Amino acid sequence: MISQIDKLEYVMKVQRNKSNPTMFNKSTVFFQ
Repeated sequence: MISQIDKLEYVMKVQRNKSNPTMFNKSTVFFQ
């Protein structure tokens, strides 16, 4: 199980790398 802080750090990394929409979409699904 991933902790809340790890989730936040992951999303922030994804948001910095907007050239990779696939990872961004995965993170969005991850939070739903």
